This record gives sequence, C-alpha cells and structure tokens, in this order.
Amino acid sequence: MPENSSSQNRTSLFGADRPIMNQDEDKLGYSEPAAHVADAIAHFSSPDGFVLGLEGRWGSGKSSFVNLINNSLLASDPTPEVIRFSPWLISSHDGLLVELFRELASAASRIDLKPAADKARPTLTEKMRLRIGFHKDRREVERQQLTNRLQKFSDHLNRLGALATVAEAFGTPWAGLAARGLRSSGSASDLWKARASLERQKDNLKVELSRLSRKIVIFVDDLDRLAPREAGEVVRLVRAVADFPNVVYVLCYSREILGNSLKKAYGLEEDGAAYIDKIVQVSFSVPKPEDFDLRRMLRHELSTLFPGSLSGDNERKSDDRERRLSRSIDMEGGRSLSSPRDVVRAINAMILYAAPLIDKVDLSDMVWLQLIRIRNLRLYEWIEKYANSWAVISQGAHLTDSGKEAARRELGEILADEKRDDDDAMYELANILPGIQKDYSIRSEGGDQWQLYCGVDDQRLGLLISEKRIGSPDHFRFYFALSKPKGAIEDGDFEELVATTKTDPAAASERLSAMAFVKRSQGGVLAESFVDRLALSADKIPAESLRGIIMALASTMDLVAKQSGRGDWGRYWVWVTANKIFKSALLKVPTLEREQLIDNVFSRGKAIGWLTRILRDELFSHGRTGDRRQPEDGCMFSESELDLVVSRLTERYTNFTIDDLSEVPDAAQVLYAWLQSGPAGKADVNSWVRMETESDVGLLALLEVLRSWAATNDVVHYPLRASSVSTFMDLDVVNSRLSAISSGSNNNLAMLAMELKEAVRTGGDD
Repeated sequence: MPENSSSQNRTSLFGADRPIMNQDEDKLGYSEPAAHVADAIAHFSSPDGFVLGLEGRWGSGKSSFVNLINNSLLASDPTPEVIRFSPWLISSHDGLLVELFRELASAASRIDLKPAADKARPTLTEKMRLRIGFHKDRREVERQQLTNRLQKFSDHLNRLGALATVAEAFGTPWAGLAARGLRSSGSASDLWKARASLERQKDNLKVELSRLSRKIVIFVDDLDRLAPREAGEVVRLVRAVADFPNVVYVLCYSREILGNSLKKAYGLEEDGAAYIDKIVQVSFSVPKPEDFDLRRMLRHELSTLFPGSLSGDNERKSDDRERRLSRSIDMEGGRSLSSPRDVVRAINAMILYAAPLIDKVDLSDMVWLQLIRIRNLRLYEWIEKYANSWAVISQGAHLTDSGKEAARRELGEILADEKRDDDDAMYELANILPGIQKDYSIRSEGGDQWQLYCGVDDQRLGLLISEKRIGSPDHFRFYFALSKPKGAIEDGDFEELVATTKTDPAAASERLSAMAFVKRSQGGVLAESFVDRLALSADKIPAESLRGIIMALASTMDLVAKQSGRGDWGRYWVWVTANKIFKSALLKVPTLEREQLIDNVFSRGKAIGWLTRILRDELFSHGRTGDRRQPEDGCMFSESELDLVVSRLTERYTNFTIDDLSEVPDAAQVLYAWLQSGPAGKADVNSWVRMETESDVGLLALLEVLRSWAATNDVVHYPLRASSVSTFMDLDVVNSRLSAISSGSNNNLAMLAMELKEAVRTGGDD
C-alpha cells in the first residue's frame, strides 16, 4: 500500500470502542433477540413494577444490546417512556435519589393517566381552576399532580437521610442503615413517624402510577463499572422503589463483577450474586456470537483496511499468503476473540502497528502477533525477545546454553498458564518463528524435545527476508515498533551511508559522528540504530565497503558511547555490537590486506576506548592475561596481528596526558590494557603514573579515572576500589595526599579530595 494512501486511510479507520446504535450496524445478529426482549418488556403486565437483568461480561456488547432494545421499544405501540439513567455521572450518593425521581417525574408528566377504576372522576374546584388556568384540561392537571407527588416524595426522602432511610423504610436487608436513619431523624419515634408517612406517600404514588397509560422503562447501563460502594448504592435504590407499578428497570451488568462489588460494599460473607437475585425478577444473557462470526468479522475488516495486501508476484505467492492469513485468524483468532470488543481491539492494533508500514511487514504475521498481544501480553513479550535475539544470532552471534534454557523454561510457563498442549503450541510457533525445531533424538515426551535458536538454511533465511516476515533480521523490528520509531534510521539513509563508506570513508565517519548527537525518542542516539542495522545486514554489505566501515567505527565509537551512555551492568552496548561487526568484516578482508587495515585502524582510529576494549578482549582470548584462553578460531587476531595491535596502542598510550585519558570512555581499561600488554607494560605504566600524578590535579584526575560503575536499586554510583588504586599507586600514600589536599586552601580540590576519600572508604574491594 503506498504510504500516502495509508496515511489518508488511518485518519478515519480507528474504531472507537463504542456500542452500535442501530440495526444497520449489527454484524453479529443481535437485532432479533433484542427485539424479542423489547416485545416482552412492552407487553408483559407489570402491576408491581419489574426489574430485568441484562447480563454479560465486559466487552460482550451489553450497551449495543441496550441500544437495539431501545430502538425496538420506540417502535412499539404503545411506546413506553425510556429513561437512560447514568449513575456514574452523578457526583454524590444522595444525588442518585434526586436524579432518579427527577427523571421519573419528567417521564410521568408526558403520560396520560387512565380513569380511576374505583371512584368517579373528581371535579375541579374553582380554586384549582384559577390556579392552573382554564385552558388546561383534566389530563394535564392529573399529570401535574402525579409529578408533584413524585417530587414531594423525593424531597421527603432526601430530608430524612436519602438512601439509607428509604432502604430502611422499605426493607432493604443490609445492616447499618437504621443507625443512619436515626441520625437523620433524631430518634426512634421520629423514624417511626417518618416511615409511616413515607409508606402512605408511597401507597398513594403506587395508586397513581398504576393509572399510567404507558410504561416507563429505566435502563441502568454499565452497573459493573461502578466502584463497589457506588454499585451498592444504585442496587439499594432500585430495590427500594422497584415495586412502582408500570415502571420497568433494565439493569446491565456482569453478574460476577457486580456480585463481588456487592460483597465488598456490604461485607457479605456469602456470594454477593445472591443479592442480585433478590432484586432481579428475570435475567437475560447477551447472546454469545456464533463460533466463526467474530473471525469472519475480523477478516472482513482486514480486507477493507488492507486491500491488495495478500497479492504477490505470482498466484502461488498469493495463495500462500491467503493460506497463512486464514491459519492466523482461525488458530489465534479462535483463542483471542471472544467478544466484539476483541475484534475492535485487534483492528485498532492493526491500524496502529501495521497501517503505517504495511509495505514492510507480512500481513498474516502481523495479524498473528496482534491477536496474541491482546490475549497474552507475556507471550507477546517473549516473542519480541525471541525475534530480537534470533536476528542477532542469525548474523553469527552466540547465545549461551543457559540463555536458551531460560527462554525455553519461560515459554513453558507461559504455555502452561494458557493450558495448551505444549507440543501443538510449539508446532504453531515453529510455523512462524525461525530457529524452533524438534529434536527427535531426545528421548522425551512433550516440550522437552523442542530446541530454540537453531540455525536455518540460507534458502529459508532469504525467503523470510524477501517476504518481510517477523523472522527476518531486516524486518522483525517493524512488528514491535508502534509504527516506525522516529529514531530509526531510514532504509535510504542506511544504504546511502554504507555506499559512502566505499567512496569516501572520511565523509562516512563525519555523518556517523553527526548521528551520535541525534537523540531518539525511545532513548539512545541515531548512530546506535545504524550500528544495529549494520550488524543485521553484515552479510549483504559489499566487500568494497568493508574497509570504510571498519575505519568509520574506529573513528566514532567513543563519541557514540559517550552520547548514548552506559547500559545494563555499566557497559557500552554499542561497543559490543560494533565488535561483532568488526570481527565479521575483518574475516572477509583478504589476508594480504588485513595487516595494513589493522595497522591503520589501531594507529589512526580516534576511538581509543573502543579499540582498547578490543585489545583487552584479545589479550584474554590469546591467554596473555587471565585464564580465559580461547581456541584459535575464537580469536579475532592472529598472534602476529595481536603483536601489531599492542605495539600501535601502547605507543599511543605513552604519548597520552592525564587530560587525554580523562576524555576516553571507560578510561581505566587503557591502564589495565597497557599493564597487561607485555613484560614492559608494568614498568611503562608505573613511570607514566608517577609523572602524571606529581601534581595534586593530576592525582585527583587519575583517581577519577579509576572509579568504577555500580547501580544499587537503580541508583548509579561510582566507587573507588582500594585494589584499583593499589594496582597503580601506594594506597597509604594516596590516602595521605588526599587528606592533605582536603585540608588545603583550594576549595574545589578540597571538596573533590574529600569525595574521593569517601569513595575509597565505601568502595570495597574487587
């Protein structure tokens, strides 16, 4: 889909999670049962009032069903007066009473009263005629009288304590109400009198309401969305006045949620749902959609939203995409779609995640992913981590066995929570995600035979990339990026910069340096996006660009690290990615050209910190320090190449000043690399340290360099370990000098010296 077209459609395609308003919008067959319910409400006799419960869980379409019932009631003959009572809009609890009777009075004023059956029609007195005017007929007078009585009854209740009093007066069986009524009316005698008066008024009202020629239907929607106390107040109110003749209440709620709310509101020991049955005479459950209705609804919306997205270069590709989409909708849709709201959420997720970049993702994979996301966020997050890790592994990185086992164990827990057959679930995942294979050589039943992060052949990898599948290392991020992140490098910019490394490496370095100062909205800098993308595309980089890429990294990685900052465990993760690119690119450089390239990189590269990190890794890998010697194929350099690197970097270290060193990220690594570089390293470092720390400023600067990085409860601090100091200087001498400096006249140096003394004291040891 062209981007402009996609942008135009998005403005009108987001679906509000709103109920349908009429039969024309009904896609799930709700209209017919709604009409039957409306017919029953309109025509069953309700001499003592009636309460109907409309039950359904959240998202099942209760509000839509109410609208359809309402439409049918308005088309019935006689047409009842309909009230949509919204308790969540009323700020006070006692205001519920006032508002309900205001609505009742308003509705009653629009309904004619039938003649009284037990006495002759009363005549109007002259006084009454004068008061209301001769132009008003008797029916209007009677309606006005009923309205006044309803208002007077409401006012009386409100003065006597509102809901508590009315509940106590009319038998709502919850403890504590009598006390509230007593507080309102002052004494037991007053309460008895008030109750008697209310009963007389209510009896009179019931007589008048029984003469209504049309019914009043009161809908109370979303009762289950109220807080427990508020829900209890509404139920209490309905219970108190539910027996008004010709008044029908339709309460809409989730039985489980409302029952729990009542239980909490009144401290009930038994099931709160039992109290619903004391109020509701009959209930009707919102019909569940037929098995495939929701999936058909989703498919229809997708075809409207993404026309042409299933077409391919040939009929076979189109058939394959159609088949995969059908499988995604049937398999994951069957588990994830249980209500109309779920379909709306799925479509909105597709608009948000897919519409901006439908030309960069596979429709069926995105549908599969978003259906999982609305059902099981933990599984979605596992898939994101897996796709992320596999993309890096597919380019040559490695994941430890313990890391693989941890991922497999977490997946097993997720599938167990879903109560799914492990074997079937793994087959489904393997159809979408690469690197998931069953190892039949393992003698086990169920999921233990399934392995993660396995390699795939070049043919499948090429297909994943060409089809823009979620398993493509070039496209997987689009599936999790909430459309394309502002900080992501554009395809064209990436390709242009790679091309520049071939023709003008210096210009490429300048552009990458500029990217180090472009902050991304999701954190980090734009240069990191380029490095990450480079790592995922290493196999596709032209051989002519390899040297320029290595030189660009060697020129910029310190700058990028300083601008992006440290990540977890205090590491510069952009260096880790750049190391992989360097090693991968170096392996492709012809043997005769390697030495010259290595010489240029380590003698001219500005990123001393990053280059030093590479040197230290290689010193350990070659076994020249520590006990982590690696096989020859695990090393980046040969022995002679490592000698060249040591020579070039130690020569540069010798010419450093303490100010130069202070500008290097992770600068302490320079001193350790120099110390471990060979037999002469210790003497050279000690000589350099003595010279640079002769001044107080030099001493303090070097101690700042030696401070390490740590985080406790997400708070970063910089301890100065005693062993780090004693590796290069006499610790007692250092402490003595710090004491002297802290007592000196230079306030700035004194404050820094005291801070460093404290850092040594609390820094502990390695």
